[in-house]
Amino acid sequence: MKSYNVKCLGCGAILNDDSSQLGYVKKYDVNKTKYCQRCFNLIYYQKLDNSNLSLTTIENNYKQLDFSKGLYIFHILDVLNLDKSIFLDLLPFQQNLCFVVNKMDCLPKKYNAKLTNEFITKTIESYGFDNPKILYTSKNNNSSLKRLYQKISMVNKQKLKAIFVGQTNVGKSSLINGIFKVNKLQPELTISPYVNTTINLKKIKIDKNEIIDTPGFLSPTNITNYLSDANIKKISNWKNHKPINFFILPNQTLMFSGLGYLSYLDGIKTTFTFYFSNEINIKRMKTINADKNLAQAQTNNTEVSYLDQANHEFINHEFKLDPNKKHNISIEGLGLISLNKGIKLITIRIRKNVGVNLNKYAII
Repeated sequence: MKSYNVKCLGCGAILNDDSSQLGYVKKYDVNKTKYCQRCFNLIYYQKLDNSNLSLTTIENNYKQLDFSKGLYIFHILDVLNLDKSIFLDLLPFQQNLCFVVNKMDCLPKKYNAKLTNEFITKTIESYGFDNPKILYTSKNNNSSLKRLYQKISMVNKQKLKAIFVGQTNVGKSSLINGIFKVNKLQPELTISPYVNTTINLKKIKIDKNEIIDTPGFLSPTNITNYLSDANIKKISNWKNHKPINFFILPNQTLMFSGLGYLSYLDGIKTTFTFYFSNEINIKRMKTINADKNLAQAQTNNTEVSYLDQANHEFINHEFKLDPNKKHNISIEGLGLISLNKGIKLITIRIRKNVGVNLNKYAII
């Protein structure tokens, strides 16, 4: 294998001439070649080939990092999966750590910013982080991107290297591309809804400042582990997103495409709000019909459904709730459900190994 000792601008792999390796290029031109074949296909054909990717490679790249030496950590979190996107391994490095709560544009246009900030802060503190520094961002909000870039500039002036870390698909590369744009520069990183687009550490220069982008850690309980690329793209479509409200009674069920359902078992007539992709089809039905309808939805090619349908198991997650409080439940990789007051008991039925989490605090 011939290595060209140059990293792909998109994913960070070392460019080379071996088609069985990450970073492969058909023909290398020192003046023109910026992307490997994998990233080229992703940019121009929306196809991502991870056949040569080993998650061990990504883990080994992380092991190279020593967070105690010269790094300032920007820990990117997904506002719709807050509790489960926090890395506890970063607890020893709180002095040089800023939480970046991303995808804020997925929340309603009108929400109580003061209360949301209070409950997000309490959530982070509940995991042992003291007086956390927090920025709120969206790739579509230029003001938030400018604030983030100002923080990066300040860190660089202190002779520290800014490093972005977080789970897969929390939006690290999208934020960096957004920073390019607000600085009137051409975005460099390949981004997609698919998992593990970034596979290696990458140093990125923006004006006089430098950012280290890292691969995302893929949680084994993320629903994207069990979906095709086409369905991952569907559940990640947040363009023109609007929350969907349902005002329902006990013994009614809300099914989300062929992926699972929520059954309301005890409480008063109240509101459930779904923060899911526009392409998730949510249907109301009687609870006694839920299993039959879920089985039918899985065989319907127009619905979002799991890979290898014949060999997976569905399980129930039961939640007994305080009817005097609002609650948020996150389904990892899918989105968030906001439950209004008055609810005593629900179950969520979904594929085994998909994470379903009752958040410590209801942020919306």
